[in-house]
Amino acid sequence: MTTTVADDILASANADQPSEITSPRNSCFQYAPHDDVSQRLMASFFREQYPYNMYIYREYFLRDYDVGTGRYYSDFLLFAICAMGSLATGDPEDIQLFDVFSAQAQQLLYSALDRPDLTSLQALLLLGQCEIGRGRASKGWLFCGMAFRLAHEMGLHLDPNNWNGTSEPDVDREILRRAYWAAFIVDKQLSLYFGRPPALYLYESDVRNTVRLPYPPDWEGLLDTYIAPGLSVTAFEDGIALVGALIHQAELSKIQHSIITELFENRRSRTHNANTAATVQKIHVSLTKWLASLPGKLYWNQWTVGQVPACVLHLQ
Repeated sequence: MTTTVADDILASANADQPSEITSPRNSCFQYAPHDDVSQRLMASFFREQYPYNMYIYREYFLRDYDVGTGRYYSDFLLFAICAMGSLATGDPEDIQLFDVFSAQAQQLLYSALDRPDLTSLQALLLLGQCEIGRGRASKGWLFCGMAFRLAHEMGLHLDPNNWNGTSEPDVDREILRRAYWAAFIVDKQLSLYFGRPPALYLYESDVRNTVRLPYPPDWEGLLDTYIAPGLSVTAFEDGIALVGALIHQAELSKIQHSIITELFENRRSRTHNANTAATVQKIHVSLTKWLASLPGKLYWNQWTVGQVPACVLHLQ
């Protein structure tokens, strides 16, 4: 792997070097990163929307946010998080803040592209999905497409264990894997939604499945300060219901990729009906096996008792 961005990722593996994408010191944003409003919307994002956006590693993002710098934090990403978080508070006044924080993030976009890093990709995925949800489909498609291209530029489609000369700590490797698979999932969802070809292909990737990551030593303090004061760490357990949902969503997206590329994209007029039927049957078997493979905590039916996480319901 020879790209400049990939080399930068390797060079920073063992150092908490600051992200390049911070707001210029002479800029005047309506809301600064550590304003009360910013923190409230950020908390809303991590409470309500994090299970759907696990390409951001919450624990390390908050660790770096707490000190104002670090490999996993940038103002660009923070403003994108606040924009999405504004849509989940349930307060109509907060929804009006979406355009404010989205604009603040987009002010940092072009400077971010001069030297993109992982937070650039994460912010673009957030902004892209938000723009699509707000009815600005072309803009959102463009932002997400930029993120998918960055995934290749950064070498995220190659498993970090296969990088030559890598000295990445295990946690950092898992964060990179998680970012790739989350981008892969978004790619398939958007391709199905818009009826367009995907950007990320399985044959180009050798990335392993992600696994659950350990909490950093200061996680309980960060949780109490920024997300949910007074709650225990176990109340926000990043366990099977979250990481498992991500892994099985990625497996489902692989099947969706087959649906897109083998069925929907196959527009040749001479395709025999028997071949199409065989493809449909193969996909049906894959979906049936996928559903049967779901662990108990990720499986739901009408007889399930107790509260079920929304991300589990959306898997069914």
